[in-house]
Order: sequence, then C-alpha cells, then structure tokens
Amino acid sequence: MPWRFGYPCARSRASREIRERIEQHVMIVDGGEIQVCISAGVAELSDKDSGAALITKADAALYVAKQGGRNRVEAASPQTQTQT
Repeated sequence: MPWRFGYPCARSRASREIRERIEQHVMIVDGGEIQVCISAGVAELSDKDSGAALITKADAALYVAKQGGRNRVEAASPQTQTQT
C-alpha cells in the first residue's frame, strides 16, 4: 500500500499512527473478539529507483520488522535505501 508524505518524520508518524489504529481495533469473529496487529516495512522512493526497487526496499524493511517481533513498523535502512 503506497503512501506519499512530504517529510520523513511525517511518514514515520503516519505509519506509527496507522499501526496504532489497527492495534486498537477489535474484530468480532464467530462471537469472539480478536485483536489485530500488523508489521510493516516502509521505504522512500528516490529519483534513481524504479517501482520494483521501492517494493524490494519496503519488503526488506518488512522482514526486519517481522524478525523484531510483532506489531512493528520498520523503515528501510540507509544501506537499503541506496540499493536499487
């Protein structure tokens, strides 16, 4: 799900707020409550990147989030950001 925000801090804050909103939502399934959480990876598109490179960077950040535990948002590292 691509999002576009003007400043890195805004992207970080927006990603964190989306994660928190999902965490606070309770679903009712077969009469029981289920709390949902997400892990996500975010990356910044540079002038040198293709769409595929952006997805690759975000996917790498997602795996970092998954390795770090549940319910996390991780940004692509500077090393990942420069790879295409």
